Amino acid sequence: MNHKKRAVTLVTILSALFCSGIIVAGSLSSAATSGPTTNQFGDVGMWVAIGMMLIPYVICLVPYALGINSMKYVMAVCNVIGLMMALTTVAMVPIRMMTTSNMIAAGDIGLMVVAMGLMATNIIWFVVVFRREPHKVENYQV
Repeated sequence: MNHKKRAVTLVTILSALFCSGIIVAGSLSSAATSGPTTNQFGDVGMWVAIGMMLIPYVICLVPYALGINSMKYVMAVCNVIGLMMALTTVAMVPIRMMTTSNMIAAGDIGLMVVAMGLMATNIIWFVVVFRREPHKVENYQV
């Protein structure tokens, strides 16, 4: 596996961990008590949600690692969805904290930190995947 493919694989795995972290952090935040269908920490629903979040990563990453380079475009679509999810989380958690109580919960702060980590990782992913290799300049004597 070449250097670029290894870097893409590493950043994709990191993105998958942050995406799973949003589900875990969300189950620890105050949003976990907002309704009857929300995931509670350690509940079967939380683990199913994590599995459902990881399946697209595996489906895209395995063919890419095996040499199907066009899968990076499918992964790019998934990363845009992840970016939108993280942006929504970062925007909505403060609004929810302001409207529901005067207390700032540690779980809500943790959720925002994980969402910001996902945003940073997905932006780095785009840089790693779509950056161009520098051209080698040879010294020509005139």
